Amino acid sequence: MTIVFHNARIPTRSVLVLTRRIGTREPSSGITHRTSGNIAHMPGKGDEQTFNEDYENIGYRNFKAVDYDRLMSWKAGGRVDVGERILTAQKTDEDKVNERLPAGWRAVVDTMNFRLVRKSEKAFVHI
Repeated sequence: MTIVFHNARIPTRSVLVLTRRIGTREPSSGITHRTSGNIAHMPGKGDEQTFNEDYENIGYRNFKAVDYDRLMSWKAGGRVDVGERILTAQKTDEDKVNERLPAGWRAVVDTMNFRLVRKSEKAFVHI
């Protein structure tokens, strides 16, 4: 079965949620990915790094692979898996600051306060 939404065909087996604007009865203009109890943003630049290059409380998010190095930071707790094809769980029982995520690798984050930014020559520590 397929749903047609704004002239786009969406297979029903996809895990998608149509949302409403808070406090109204009108549907929002977008489709969001279902997360563990939270609603994530639309795919885009946010799939490469965290919003405003700052920490975010993340329910679940898959950061796609890009062609440049990035730096990951997190507060203790939750789960982070990284890799190219096979993902490896990271030790998250302690805070970590500016852990390198190589180009071509992706990160899957589950239930934690996390930060992912593009690595630059002037990388800084943000606490």
